[in-house]
Amino acid sequence: MKNVKFLALLFVAMCMVTPLSAQTENTDRYPSSRGFVTNRFFDNWEISIGAGMQWLSITGANNLEFNNYGAFKDRISPEFELSLGKWLTPVWGARVQAQGAWLFGFPEKVDYTSEVKVNGISHYTSDRFPGLFGNGTTMGDDNRNILRHRLYYTTVQFQVMCDLTAWIGGYRPNRVYNAVVFGGIGWIGTLSKNSDYNKSDEWSGSFGLSNRFRTCKFLDVYIDLKSLAVKNKWYNPVPGKTGIRTTMIPSLSAGLTFRLPQQGFKRVPHCDYQPFYNQIDSLNNALNAEKDENSKLSNDLRAAQDSLNNTKKNLADTRSQLDSCQNDLKKKPKVIEKVIIQKPTEDEQQKLKDAFDAIYFQSGKAKLTTPSYAPLKRAATILKKYPKVKIKVMGHTDNVGKASANLKLSQERADAVRLQLIKNGVDPKNITSIGYGDTKPIADNSTAEGRELNRRTEIEVE
Repeated sequence: MKNVKFLALLFVAMCMVTPLSAQTENTDRYPSSRGFVTNRFFDNWEISIGAGMQWLSITGANNLEFNNYGAFKDRISPEFELSLGKWLTPVWGARVQAQGAWLFGFPEKVDYTSEVKVNGISHYTSDRFPGLFGNGTTMGDDNRNILRHRLYYTTVQFQVMCDLTAWIGGYRPNRVYNAVVFGGIGWIGTLSKNSDYNKSDEWSGSFGLSNRFRTCKFLDVYIDLKSLAVKNKWYNPVPGKTGIRTTMIPSLSAGLTFRLPQQGFKRVPHCDYQPFYNQIDSLNNALNAEKDENSKLSNDLRAAQDSLNNTKKNLADTRSQLDSCQNDLKKKPKVIEKVIIQKPTEDEQQKLKDAFDAIYFQSGKAKLTTPSYAPLKRAATILKKYPKVKIKVMGHTDNVGKASANLKLSQERADAVRLQLIKNGVDPKNITSIGYGDTKPIADNSTAEGRELNRRTEIEVE
């Protein structure tokens, strides 16, 4: 019990070193499992060599016979260890550890007929080990050394390591003390030839705490508290007894850890990306604005192309009419009588003007409103009385919007009026339509009244 208390006090004292050592370096407590440059293969290797004392302990239903019979000091023996490890991150690492020496089981001489008190209870050893060899006989004087076991063994363990101080307190390469817990599995085998049972090999487990003290960049001093655990098949001093379940080999060791070159972990450089994000957002906004402008220019270009196509069509019609007129002139005699074309009277021309003043379109479109059909029908009635008279329908807009869009809209509205007059019986050859857009205002476009007057459709009798 005194030994256990001493070890507990030693562990508490070593843990108190962590807060003090944390003051030796001013680094941020960034999580030590993230934020580091990738660890290369040849980085952060270490070799450890040490020695210590171990103690043989057997647990199970019959541990009174096999464990407590020998004194505590009689079951202490030396052990030696050699390790090769690598840290993958500041918190996690792995190593391979080889450990071996010999184990002491029980006192060298035993009087099997004498009374032995264990935990205050009297026992006679001649009654405690009946049928040891399976034939119902007890031990004789020649077998009194059977419980004195000097067992030579070796074990190789693969262990995972976790640096608790780096996990909790952050990565600090110059920290004085580090508490590293470890655990793993491996193989254990017997090498003894004079032990009193058959040699056997078995899987084993290991766990413990390694207390590391930094002396310089490449050297640590460590004190390990650990234990091996093996199944009962490996160590059974009395083969006839099957109640033994586990053999424990706790140990306390100390040694040196040599840290190979290329030690430490480099953090990923901190960079403020916000200015780049802001610049990217600004570029995206400028790109979107350019896309919107390109879209508007494309629409204007299509509108101008449509207007150009309509103009070309009207020009083709005019050329066709001109060719027809020239052909007619060629057929006529050289002496041409003057033909007087009768035009609408002034009263009728006023009625035509009034009819066109009553023409309205849907806002922003070239579609006639329903009340506009009646005035156009009255205008068609007058025009049909004069089949030789040529008329021109002219469309106008205000200056609101782009000029190309206004030109297109005025042409489309003039075409709509021409089409409606044709539907009402006016000869198509007598009607031409043209749009002027906002180029011929009759009022001031800076006022709402002026803009309303400029949005008009006119007729011209030629």
